[in-house]
Amino acid sequence: MNTRGEIIALLSQSKKPLGPKIIALDLEKTGANIRKILSNLYKEGKIEKVIYGKYISLEISEQWRKDNPEYKNQYQKDNREEAKERSKQYYKNNREKIKKCSKQWRKNNPEREEEYSKQWRKNNRDKRNIDNRERYKTDLKYNL
Repeated sequence: MNTRGEIIALLSQSKKPLGPKIIALDLEKTGANIRKILSNLYKEGKIEKVIYGKYISLEISEQWRKDNPEYKNQYQKDNREEAKERSKQYYKNNREKIKKCSKQWRKNNPEREEEYSKQWRKNNRDKRNIDNRERYKTDLKYNL
């Protein structure tokens, strides 16, 4: 049996949605290979994506949905929290790289950077005014 068949069989046997890491461990394949195959199977309509990163077989998806009416909210909440944590962790680990890429982007896209800056200033005007007032008060306090 080829890998695609093994993935579909594994998803059919499972009672809950599986992610590519779990499937890769069970089939002893690389995660990248499994992700690509899952993506292709999903595009072909042979499996269903429950929510970000979780797949389920078409044979059991209807029954699973009936048994778990709140599945979408549950998985969306979990994935949102995981994504936030991953984003924070990635930024902590790659702070210098991100700053370098941001500088490069600003240099290559000056008009978009200016547009972004205008929008940011417009949205954060009140906050900036409060910060400036506080700074002004402290300057007056120490300069008198």
